[in-house]
Amino acid sequence: MALASCELGTITVAKTTPSIVVHAVLNANLATQLILVERTLTGAIPIHDTTFSPSDPIVSDGGIPVSGATVAMYMLGLYAERRASASHG
Repeated sequence: MALASCELGTITVAKTTPSIVVHAVLNANLATQLILVERTLTGAIPIHDTTFSPSDPIVSDGGIPVSGATVAMYMLGLYAERRASASHG
């Protein structure tokens, strides 16, 4: 029996222009909605392997949170606006 293996090397990804990503799962039956806002990963900063935490999903998953953002949603004449209040910058 012959064994083969491969070596996982470092892959360099070209830096891109940062963007904003909004994650939301909306439930019309709830008075409060959860909306997460983060920057896209662009290769500008190293991302370290961490343990995921539901209480801080963006940071614990290696993301870059955005705080102070205004998220507006429009649908069939309904308008809602929330200001992000994350403790991260």
